[in-house]
Amino acid sequence: MNPLEDRLLDDISKGKEASTEDALLIVSGVKTPQELNKYKRKLDNIQARFQTWLRAKGAVSDFIHKEYMSITRARFLFEYLWNSKPRRHGNGYLLTVAIDAQLDPDVNSALGSCIGLTALYTVLCIRENIDTVILTNGDHVLNRLKHDGLSINVENTDPLGFDKEPINDSFEELPPVLLIASILNSRGIDEQKRGECKVALDTFSKAVTIRPDYENVYNNRGNVYFELGDYRRAQRDYEIAVKLKPDFAEACCNLGLALEKQADFDRALYYFKKALEISPQYEDAKRCLEILGKRRS
Repeated sequence: MNPLEDRLLDDISKGKEASTEDALLIVSGVKTPQELNKYKRKLDNIQARFQTWLRAKGAVSDFIHKEYMSITRARFLFEYLWNSKPRRHGNGYLLTVAIDAQLDPDVNSALGSCIGLTALYTVLCIRENIDTVILTNGDHVLNRLKHDGLSINVENTDPLGFDKEPINDSFEELPPVLLIASILNSRGIDEQKRGECKVALDTFSKAVTIRPDYENVYNNRGNVYFELGDYRRAQRDYEIAVKLKPDFAEACCNLGLALEKQADFDRALYYFKKALEISPQYEDAKRCLEILGKRRS
């Protein structure tokens, strides 16, 4: 139980504004106001180190806190983070993990995945009055800086990722606070792996409450229902995932499996074939199609 998280998610679901920094820390496991303040002080430390590094760069630093220099300041922030931790790309997705790793004296310590790195860059941008949103396709997240009609993509997993080339149309631009849905999705996956299926269901449900169009969460929640043997609810979640993203090959294959478990073989066959149409090399769909074919022969 995390009362801070319950209150936060209730406020967001009701349309109330929430501090992005607080929200990302809370869904990353912070459970008390005292712990929240502790991590805010750690962020103060990181920000102070950045500003010290910035002043050491020379006279240009006297001007970059002007509003019209925000993109330059954002580039310096990106460079500072990579210079201070050049092997920063890792597996952690929690902001708290990224903060602790950023302050770790070991220069080679990894910070986190695209989610953890984007969360850290996001809160530091907000602290530096740099306007940023997030871009996500469900599987990957990055930043987009917005200033005076300009849009600059920032790929936090790549040391050359500042002002990244335009990305494909599968990415959606979202407010920074909705990065919490990505953290909740990753949390749910970890909980399921640990065998905490009921906890995972609750976490995935929180994620879709915050972001109802997040197709990956419906697919992942469907996987938990499937593991629990609740094939009808699994089917429902897979159907929502496919409706939200018609070219979602994994969700199509999973939907076929849920239908097969309910002896709806014709529809199962349809979705296995659809998964292969989307992704011809999808081995799981090939295997499912072969097994279903043998069963019906």
